[in-house]
Amino acid sequence: MTVPAPAPPPPAHPPASAADSRPASRWRVPLIAAVVACGAGVGLGWLLWADGGSPASSTDPDDARADAVGACQAFRRVPELSTVFSDFKNTSQSRYERVEAAAALAQSAAALDDRYEDLDKALQNVRQHVVTYNVKGAEAKSAHEKVRSLCAPYGD
Repeated sequence: MTVPAPAPPPPAHPPASAADSRPASRWRVPLIAAVVACGAGVGLGWLLWADGGSPASSTDPDDARADAVGACQAFRRVPELSTVFSDFKNTSQSRYERVEAAAALAQSAAALDDRYEDLDKALQNVRQHVVTYNVKGAEAKSAHEKVRSLCAPYGD
């Protein structure tokens, strides 16, 4: 028969509780202060460098020039009409939507101020080319160039 092994000696100090095994919470306050400081820095930077001087950023609902500038800004991102439709659905969709948005803004500008009727007619013509998939050829190219020339005074 074998003799049972003696019991191990008791620990010199009692085991630590779960609460005592967590690291000290001294890092929390500096971390929270750093997050708040970063957020304040981003907000301050946005306020200082936000482009509120752009004519398209007007909040006046009856600002025809802001609509015309917005139309030209949207159209500036439309490539040559023959390349509006691509093999990538998202690319084609975004280009199509830009043409639609530019045409809608030009229409709004013309409704508020007769000086923008030429821009409206030119963008409605381009819109019609895109909607009917008539985006190739000299006529489509001419329509695209006409809008570009009408938008030239509004710059970048």
